[in-house]
Amino acid sequence: MSQQMKQGCSQIEENKSLQATPNTSFQQMPESLPLYQLHAQQEESYMQQSQQSMMSSMLSATPLNFSMQQFLSMSQPFPFVDPYFKAKQEILTKHPTLLQNEKFISIVAKDPSLSEIFLQNEVLLKPYLVPEEKPKDEEFERMKKELDDFKAKQADQEKIRAKEEKKRLKEEKRIADEIERKQEEEARLKRQKEEDQKRADERAKFNENVSKKEAEIEQQKLNALLEEKKRKEREEEELRREKIVAQLASQLENKIGKELIKKQLEECGWNQEAARKSIEASMPKFQRVTFNEDLQVISFLRIKANDINFNKNYPSISVTPQQRLPKIKRRNNYFKGAGFRKSFKLKPGLQEKNLSQLVHFIWKYGDSVDESISIQQKVPWWSYFVKKGDSNYHQRQDKSVEFVEFDSDQNYQIEMFFQECKFGQKRKFGERFTIVGDQQLAKNGFLYQVWGASEDPSTWFEQNVTLKNAPQRQLRRVLKEVPYEGDSQFGMRPYISIEEDIKSQSVFDQIKDNDGSDKEEQAMEGSINYKTQSIVIEGEASEITQLKNTVNEYCQNPRNFISLVDFDGTAEPDFIAALKQEVEQRFKIVDLTVAGAQIKIIGFKSMQARTFTKKALCLRAKYAKMQRYPKYWKDIDSMENDQIIIKQVDKGSTEFKLIEEQFLKTMPNKEVQKIERIQNPKIWQKFQVETAQMEKKLKSKEDTQIRYLYHGTSANAPINIYQSEQGFNGYYSNDGMWGRANYFAAKASYSHDYRHTLPNGLFQMFYARVILGKSKELASDKSLKEPPFIEGSSTVRYDSVQGFIKNTNVFMVYSNCKAYPEYLITYREKPQNRNGHVYI
Repeated sequence: MSQQMKQGCSQIEENKSLQATPNTSFQQMPESLPLYQLHAQQEESYMQQSQQSMMSSMLSATPLNFSMQQFLSMSQPFPFVDPYFKAKQEILTKHPTLLQNEKFISIVAKDPSLSEIFLQNEVLLKPYLVPEEKPKDEEFERMKKELDDFKAKQADQEKIRAKEEKKRLKEEKRIADEIERKQEEEARLKRQKEEDQKRADERAKFNENVSKKEAEIEQQKLNALLEEKKRKEREEEELRREKIVAQLASQLENKIGKELIKKQLEECGWNQEAARKSIEASMPKFQRVTFNEDLQVISFLRIKANDINFNKNYPSISVTPQQRLPKIKRRNNYFKGAGFRKSFKLKPGLQEKNLSQLVHFIWKYGDSVDESISIQQKVPWWSYFVKKGDSNYHQRQDKSVEFVEFDSDQNYQIEMFFQECKFGQKRKFGERFTIVGDQQLAKNGFLYQVWGASEDPSTWFEQNVTLKNAPQRQLRRVLKEVPYEGDSQFGMRPYISIEEDIKSQSVFDQIKDNDGSDKEEQAMEGSINYKTQSIVIEGEASEITQLKNTVNEYCQNPRNFISLVDFDGTAEPDFIAALKQEVEQRFKIVDLTVAGAQIKIIGFKSMQARTFTKKALCLRAKYAKMQRYPKYWKDIDSMENDQIIIKQVDKGSTEFKLIEEQFLKTMPNKEVQKIERIQNPKIWQKFQVETAQMEKKLKSKEDTQIRYLYHGTSANAPINIYQSEQGFNGYYSNDGMWGRANYFAAKASYSHDYRHTLPNGLFQMFYARVILGKSKELASDKSLKEPPFIEGSSTVRYDSVQGFIKNTNVFMVYSNCKAYPEYLITYREKPQNRNGHVYI
């Protein structure tokens, strides 16, 4: 740095020291002056000192030691700084050339407030920014250049330092990122190692479980093989023992039951010979009794179940259930007509030989057919196989199959034999049975044998045993439909009734005595069906006699036979009394009483009476359900699931004519197209509940006042009313002359003004049932929301309101449940002729 620069810097330091040393002139200033005057005086004094210093330097032989830094150091704020001084400082900092403008310095010194004005309006500084014509000071310019160079060098050094700092920070960030990346990589490797270890552990565990499972499966297979081997051994042993029992039973001519034989064999260690000798030695002491009747079977089973010492009291007795042949029902279900036919005869002039095979079978053998088949109006029919070339091949009744039907007599014999084999009584599958053919040998006297291996008709065959070397033929059994030929009295059937019971309207007369079907209470006592099975008991004669007497004694007491029927309590006492009288007459029961939620029946035929009672209760409930709706409503059963039914009323019916007649009384120029009956169960039930409540309130059916009235729906389609759950809904009604209510008119002509018009030009209105109850006649009152109170009461209101308008009585009900839209009338204008006259 040059000597002159050093002198400039020392001068600046001197100026700073001057600033730090307070001027004595400041201390002599009165403190009462305003702040801005005080600052102005301070600044003026400071400027005078600076000028004197500068003048001293200029007058000296040395060059001017003055620089921008010196000036800026001179312009440091005083201890007492006001806004004017700060504004001047900002101006001089922004425009350093003004420091060389004496004129600017002078006027600002005189009036410091001008500094703030110049700062806010820099355009006023323009005249002072023009440099004054002064001789150039080369030394000053040189110093200024050196100062600028020094600043530029400092700026370059600052840039270098900033660049190095940026590079250093970038390197530090790189190092930090590298460290963080290494840490993350180490953490990832650690996690991966842990996951690999976990997967390895799971794989090892899975392999261990698989090995265990495979071992278990192998063990199970081994156990299954051992069990199967044991089962086969047991089955073989059981078959061997059954064979021994059968052989021994055959040797004893089936005089001893198999259970007793088996018991004796077990005692003898399954030594057949020893058991036979033991049984033969004790045979005279043994006896066999069969209980065939229902009551006997029930009595025996109940005695055995209730006697805890039964096995002790009867140690030698063995019990064997045995299938019984079903009792033959002598009712011919193919005879149909009005009522229950007691007996029939052929029509005059007809003989049995003139009947077709099907009619002959029905006429002669219909009552022997299993009821489960005859009740369906079907007939079991057997036929035998023929092939082309046989003499009777073209005699096949059904050309679509290669079978020829047996005649009715043969068919009956084969069917009865089939039934006997099926139920295991008298006949067994595999036995041969000889039948007589050709209308009781009337044609050629052939005899046939039939047999079968099982219930499957395809295992049955027949053979003509009259002819030598006759082939065996496959049999076929089908159920043939019985065609309906009308009532036997007036139809095509060849038989007529001798006597008829007139069909009664009583519920009890709709139930058949022989209908023993009861799905809820099966004919079971334990595991025995007492209706289809017998009980065979075998044992010592003394024990058999004692047990037989006990069973017979039990059977003779009717109070031992009790049946219960679930009862919901809905049947009236009169119905229960009539039911009791009916079952007493039909089934000779001892008593029928209601005990809580059940009906208790006592008597020998309590089971039959139970079935009858259940059916009577069901029929009563069905008829009671039908009585919930008007008698003329149709398809009541279809309304079980709240189904809405729209029935068009027959134009020829009295129902249609009465409604039409009433409608045309005030609408003579209209023509009824159709009348539809609305059967909406939900709306009807609400209407019925309202009716019952009204009857209870008024204590009189007559005072309930249910009337048929007309109602027009205007723009609202009628389907929106009768297909809804609410029916008429006053909530959607407009406020009329009697408030918001459902309005009805006594005359159709009034409701015609509010008719609904269909797109095809036809009109519609309702003919509804309306509960009026106690009605109050009132003048128009649009504020009404419900009927007024009855005079003298503050709690009970009238049930409806009545008015009179357009020569018509109108009625308003304020409850939706008080009206039912029963009929929808569709009508039109009556056609006119060319002269404008209405056709009558």
